Amino acid sequence: MLSKYALCTIVCLYCSPLIWAQNQHKDSLFALQKDKQLVLTHTVQKDESVYALAAYYSVPSVVLSQSNDLSFYDQLAPGRLLYIPLGNYNFTQASAPKQWKALYYPLNSPQMSYAQLAEQLHMDESVLQSLNQGLAKNPVLIGWVHIQAPETVPAQLSMDKQLLSGTIQATKPVSVKKAKDTVQKVPPSDLELIYNYQTSDGKFVDSLEGTVVFFKPQTAVSSQLLFGFSNDLARGRVVKVVNPSNRQFVFVKIIANLPSTKQYLNAKLGIDGRAMSILGIRDTKLWCTMYLKY
Repeated sequence: MLSKYALCTIVCLYCSPLIWAQNQHKDSLFALQKDKQLVLTHTVQKDESVYALAAYYSVPSVVLSQSNDLSFYDQLAPGRLLYIPLGNYNFTQASAPKQWKALYYPLNSPQMSYAQLAEQLHMDESVLQSLNQGLAKNPVLIGWVHIQAPETVPAQLSMDKQLLSGTIQATKPVSVKKAKDTVQKVPPSDLELIYNYQTSDGKFVDSLEGTVVFFKPQTAVSSQLLFGFSNDLARGRVVKVVNPSNRQFVFVKIIANLPSTKQYLNAKLGIDGRAMSILGIRDTKLWCTMYLKY
C-alpha cells in the first residue's frame, strides 16, 4: 500500500498545474473537457438563476439547461457546480475586444506538445502556437470567452413561473402620451420577459407570416395578459406579433387551439381583441409577421 506521504505527493503533483495556473492568471478563465466538449465550471451563488448565468456567459439558456440536466425554471441551490458550454456563441480564437476574458487550458503533463493538445481539443495546432508565441506554456491560452454584465432583475424565474401558471397577473402596459391621445406603445413587460427567456434574448427566433384574427375578449377577463389560440404553435409559447404597416407589436401567450368555426378559417393565430388598439388597427383580421421559438 502507498504511504500517506507518497499519496500526498501524487495528489500534489496532479493538482499543482491547475493551482499554479489559477494563481498566475487570477482574472482569466480556465477550461476543461466534459463529454468531449470544452466547458467552464461555475459554482452557483445566492439568487443566481439559469437565465442570469446564461446572459453572463453569453450562452443560450436552453443550451445551459440541457448541459446540466436542468429545467429552465429550476431553482439553483447555492454551491451547486454548473458546466458552462463553450461554442461559437461565446468563444473565439480571434483577437478579442472588451468584455472577452482570456481562456486557458491547464496541462496535466508539461511534456504535452501543441500537436497533442490540438488533437485533444479539436483545434488547429498553428492557431495554438500563434496564441502562445510558439513557446511551451502551462496553462496554454486557447482563446477568449464573452462575458456580459450580470443580470440584476430580482426573482425573475419565480415571478415568471407564477405568471405562466396564472397565479399572478401581469403588470400594466406602459403608456406614452402622444399629442392629446394616450397610445399604448409597450406590450406587457412580463410576457416580453418570457419571450426573451424562450428565445434566449432573440438568439434563437423563428418567424412566420399569416392571418391573425382578433376576437372579442370575454367579460370575465380582467388580467392585462394577452392570450391567443393557434393550431400550429405550442401552448405556453409567447409570440411576438408585428403589424407590418407600422411596426407596432404585441406579445401573446398561446393557451389553446383555434376554435373550429368559420371566423378562424385559414388563420394562423387568434388574439385577444384588446391587442387591436396597441397594433393600431380597426379590422378584425390582419396579415402579420410572428416571431417565436418553436
